Amino acid sequence: MGRISVSAPDTGWDTQNGISSLTEADTGMLVFTDELWIYADPCDWSTTTPDTPASSAAEIIAALGGQASRDASAPTDITVGEYSGQSITLHVPADITVDRQHEDNNLFPGCDDERFSTLTTGVDGVPLSEPERYAQDAGQVDEFWVVDVDGVPVVFDLAYWATAPQNVIDDLRAMAASATFGE
Repeated sequence: MGRISVSAPDTGWDTQNGISSLTEADTGMLVFTDELWIYADPCDWSTTTPDTPASSAAEIIAALGGQASRDASAPTDITVGEYSGQSITLHVPADITVDRQHEDNNLFPGCDDERFSTLTTGVDGVPLSEPERYAQDAGQVDEFWVVDVDGVPVVFDLAYWATAPQNVIDDLRAMAASATFGE
């Protein structure tokens, strides 16, 4: 599959270190192309890691949609570049307990390692022992766009807050839809 490129707006976005909003904290896009293990329960992630990674876009969407406590939307059809796929929107529960007293990250007391975690990556069928994607705070929204590109699932995580301006959400969606895949 090779390189993934997206078209970003001229203003409002930092594209030097990933893609993040210059105006909205913790808002941006992550892209995953590695093997993915989707936790069955984001709070009890260490004991709900599946035995095998999700191997297709359909499996990833189903696993995300089945996560405990995430209030998933129904999957919708999307297009990324020339590839069709599906998206699903997940929410971190608004009423989950969060400890905001730490400088580096908010903590989720009662969750494994105090992290509310969505997934991890891995290599050759072996997952990392730590999460690769975890929440920053209660109420966070993750809109996952998933396509199979020549047999490889590609996952775009559009992360934002329910209070994010619609133009910021529209920019995220436009950037994901503009993705091209090359050598």
